[in-house]
Formats: sequence, C-alpha cells, structure tokens
Amino acid sequence: MVMIGVMAVYGYSNDDTADSTSVASKNVMKTLEHIMAKAGISFDGEFRSQFGSAAAGGAAVDNTRRTNETVEFTSVDFDIKARPNTITQGRLIFRMQQDWRNFYSDISNPIFTRWVSIDGSVCKGMFSYDVGDFHQKYTPLTLYTPDIDVLYEPDLFAGQRETAEKEVFLDDNKRLLQGLNLNFAAELYPVFNSLKLNVLGTRLRSVQTSLTNGSKVVGFIEASPVEKFMAGTNGDATFLKGVSVGWSYLDIFDNKGSYIGTGGDSAMDTMAQNTRIGDFRGGVDVAALTGAKNWKLNLSAEMALSSDDSSFYDTAGGLKSLKSSAITGNALRACLTAGYTLEDAFNVSLDARFINNTSNFRNELAQTPSFFGRRIMDFENDNVATVPNFNVNAPLYSTFDAMYQQVFKFSPSPKDQTYNGSAGWWYKEPFSKNAYTPTVFTQSELSTVKTRDTTKFYNYLKSPYLDPAVQLIMPFGPATPNRAGISANATLGFLSNRIQAKALFASLKEIDTTVIPAIGTMAAEALPKTAYSQIGGGLKIELGSFIGWRYPINISSSVVNSKASNDGISKDPMYPAASITSAFYSENLYFKFWKRMAFLAGMEYVNNQFETIHINTQNQTLTAIGLEYKLSDGSYVTGTLGQIDVTYKSDDPARTGAQDPARMDFNQKLASMFLRVLF
Repeated sequence: MVMIGVMAVYGYSNDDTADSTSVASKNVMKTLEHIMAKAGISFDGEFRSQFGSAAAGGAAVDNTRRTNETVEFTSVDFDIKARPNTITQGRLIFRMQQDWRNFYSDISNPIFTRWVSIDGSVCKGMFSYDVGDFHQKYTPLTLYTPDIDVLYEPDLFAGQRETAEKEVFLDDNKRLLQGLNLNFAAELYPVFNSLKLNVLGTRLRSVQTSLTNGSKVVGFIEASPVEKFMAGTNGDATFLKGVSVGWSYLDIFDNKGSYIGTGGDSAMDTMAQNTRIGDFRGGVDVAALTGAKNWKLNLSAEMALSSDDSSFYDTAGGLKSLKSSAITGNALRACLTAGYTLEDAFNVSLDARFINNTSNFRNELAQTPSFFGRRIMDFENDNVATVPNFNVNAPLYSTFDAMYQQVFKFSPSPKDQTYNGSAGWWYKEPFSKNAYTPTVFTQSELSTVKTRDTTKFYNYLKSPYLDPAVQLIMPFGPATPNRAGISANATLGFLSNRIQAKALFASLKEIDTTVIPAIGTMAAEALPKTAYSQIGGGLKIELGSFIGWRYPINISSSVVNSKASNDGISKDPMYPAASITSAFYSENLYFKFWKRMAFLAGMEYVNNQFETIHINTQNQTLTAIGLEYKLSDGSYVTGTLGQIDVTYKSDDPARTGAQDPARMDFNQKLASMFLRVLF
C-alpha cells in the first residue's frame, strides 16, 4: 500500500503535493550523497606551540635598534582528505595560527591555505593524477631540488632544520609544483619488470603576487618580471631484473605577453626565455642480474642536453632594442655504487660519481637550490640601508641562524617601515622568514657572472646569496654548470651500524674560464679556471647497547673541509690569486635516560678563510643543550638553550673603522620551548 501510494503521488505531476514530495526526495538523495561522501573523509594534522627568543649582542650590534626578537605562537595544521572512492581524492592543508605578540590587535585571525589538490588513481593504481599542488622528481640533471647536507648533523639541530624545510614542503629532493601531473606505473611481464611514465604541466613563476610588504626576504624570490611555465615528460623502464633505461624532456618557457619589466636599466634586461632539456640514461644492476644476496654493484650514466633561447632588451645604447641569443650545453653524470653486507656483523658501501657539466648547461628546475642564505632572527638590527637583501653579507648573518631558524609570521616594528629614507618599503602585513624555499629561480638570479665592481675587490669567488660553509663546491647541486671531476662517499658499518664511519672526497675544476666584461678603458679579461676540493669524515656510535643501557645513547663527530681556489689575473690588482676554505665541524650527543625523556647536546663550528693579498677569517660556533619529553607517539615537548658566536680577524692593516674585524663580532643567545602534538 505504501509503495502504491508513493507511486500514485509521483503520478500526479501537476499536483502541489507531488511537487513538494519530489523536492523532499531530492533533498534526501543529496543528504545521502553527502553522507556517503563523508564516509571517505579522513583528518590528521599537527598542533604546535612555541616560544623562542634570540638576543643579539656584541660589537656589531646596533644598540639603538631592537636587539631581541621573540617567536610566540600556537597553531594547528589540518590535513583533510576526502576520498569517496579510489578514483578521486581531494586534499586540503590549512593552518590556523594565533600569534601571541599580536593577540589583541590581530582580531580576525586568518586561515592560511597551504596545500590544495585533487588526486586519484584508476586500474588498481596503474594510472594516477594530481591537479593542483604536487611533488615530483625525475633525476639530478632534470627535475630535482638540491639540498644542503651536514655529515652526522647533531640530532638537536637536525630536528630544527627538518621543521624549517617542511614549512615550505621540501622533502626527498622533490620539487614543489602546481598544475597537472599524470602518472603510469605497472609491471608488464615478460618484457618489463617495471615501466613508469609521467607527463606534467606547471606554472613556475607569476607576475601577480599578493606579497606587498616589500621585504626582500620574501619579495625578492617571489617577484617575477614575466610568467614562467614548464611542460615535461619522463619515462623509466627496467627489464631482465637489472637493466634500466630512461629519458626525460622538459620545456621551460616564458609568456612574453606577461612581461612587466624589472624596473631597472641593465645592459641586458632579460625579457623572455625558452629552455629545452633532453635527458637519456641507462644502468645495469650487476648484483640483481646475478642474484647476489650479500653484495651490490650498480653502474649508471646520465646525459642531459640543454638548448636555451633568450630574448632581451639591449639598453647599452640608450634606446632599447629587442635582441636574442641562443646557447647549448650538456651535462654528464656517471655513477658507480658498490657494497657488501655480512648479515648484521659488517657492511661497506661506496658511491662514486664523475660529472662533466659545461658552463652553458641551463636547467633552473635542477639548478635552483633549496637553501638561500638569509638573515632570520634579530632581523631588525641589521643596517637595512646598506644591506637591503639580508643575505650572507648582512652584518648579523650566520650559517646556523639561516639553517635552523624560521618564523612563519613576522611583523616589523613601526620604526622599520622605511627603507633608505623612502616610506613604505615595509608595510604592516606580516610575512614569513625562512632561508629554505621551493621557488624556482630565474637564470639571472642563478647567474655567477663576475663584473668589475670596484667595491668588491678580491670577492670574485663569492656570491651574495650562497653560503660557502655549505654551498662552496656544488652550490646548484649535481647539475651545477661549469664543473668536471669526481666525488665519492664511503660508509663502513659494524654490528648493524651501531658503529658507523663515513668518508667523503671531491676533486672538481671549472671546464671554461670566466670572462670579466670590459668596462670603460679596461679590456675584457679571462679568469683562470677555479679548482674545487672537499674531504671529510665522521664516526657515529650507539653507545647504549655496548654498556648495557636499555635506552639509546648516540654520539657522533665529523669534519668536512671544502676549498675553492683561483690563480687570478696576472698584474691586475683587482683580481689577484684568491681562495676560500671552509671547515665544518659537528659534535653530537643524544642520551635517553628515561623511557620518555632524553638529553640532547650539539656543537657545530665553521671556520671560513678568505685569502687574497691578505687573509680574512670568520669563525662561527653554535652550542646548545636540550631536553626532550615524549608525551606519546608523535607528541613531545622540547626545550633548548644555546648560543651562536661569530668572530672575525684579519691581517689587513687597512681594515679600520667600520671594517675593523673587532667591530664585526656578534653573538645570539637562543632559548626555545616547543610543543608538538600529532593527530
């Protein structure tokens, strides 16, 4: 009777009761759809609360300006995944943050959208796609994010660096992109053990930005005179259980119609570029082919070719005229990986590489570094009138401040809302401070071309944005142009790596000389080729198991020495022989003395020596101790106390006044309490 009644109601199409019932039925179906869709929703995320303080002191500090900066906030990151089926998933990561310093003035607390994507897969995962934000990595010469590396980095500092990197979604050398990403992965026996294909398209830079605060910490790497895009494809196949082949093709191109100019009048104001990169590679896993169990031997090689066409306005003659230039380059990377393992008793491995990258090899997607040395804490004490970019030449810059500190939301003091006498360089909008970035740099930003700058005698080996303590040898990663030579890492482990030793070595040299452009009556000259070397080693011991302690006690020590040297230009006092030597020491202690609590201590020391006619030395020391209390799995509290000390000395008697090394020393006293709760 009920079914008949319902059918009767639906039968009267012109009756008001029928219409209202139809609407009600649709609403019920919509509600049911939402319920079914919500069945595939999952939530996870992270609560964080932190207090941090950095107090600057020493001769280099300007006591008329702010000498202490604090970080105080509570935030929660929500990671929401809506997955009604395997074909489609929506993912959203957003942050709600309350900054304690702005509690009373920051009434409308904003929501920061950090990640939005639609992802999915079909055919049991053979086909997958991403629309919106995604990560992708091909090879070190094609699509890759170079990261800095510290041999046996102290646990206390490694956690801080991981937090800073994850703020900008850096992970496993993958590049953060936004666009469309299509993947195919399958095992197609008997021909292929595995076959992977990828096609993607993404926007890399935009002329439109909401960043109006003017800070070079953020604005410099976000602003772009032209929109930049990339389309790419990649394929990898493995057959015979050990033979692999692969290829990649990338097309990086600018939208000429979006060009807005740079606001300057340089001799070559780049307007638009089109870079194409083709890559071929192959490898043989000898151990897999022979069925070896205890040893491994892998040989591989990769060759990348680049063709770069640039259009630019030549302003040298006063009137801008459109010109173009084209260059081609190539990069070669050959690798040998060997090793032997004797169950849990002993293991040894060797990873050796030969590279040959020409100076004209161009690929921003592999050459853009993730670390861009900048001032972080005590930001406002620097002299902004002379160092507007707060880079590695800033008065209070230190490697450790850049590597381990980050501030998600920073509001400058009203006093510092001017720059060089012009109002408005900073606005009141808060901005982030982080030395790590996912941004893809332009070729001009990556340029290492030397000029005849009379204000920078003897500094032609240095870059204002690269830190010699961690970026001296291969600043742009494995795809660094104008490098040829070998590098190797060796690891020796005993008793399931409870005792482990590592050694590294590199010997590289430029392929092409660098030409110093002519200026005025001074003719163009060529610098000799710069030589690069690196050697280092370290030891790590898990001491607890040897003394019968029930919890881990880890100690480690390492030193890495890097050097770049150039013979200079004979009889040219502006370009004498020069060298940069950087020694990086690390000491670590992790002592877990209770099931939920551990004591951590770390020390890192950097000695940078810049030698030309005179020898200038910089010493940096970071010492810190901390306590870690584990509330539960994924939830812990960490408190730390530390100090950064930076000192200078020189044998140049002309360095007096503001250039007196004794007036350049400074320190930072650090304190932090960090609470993290995962859900």
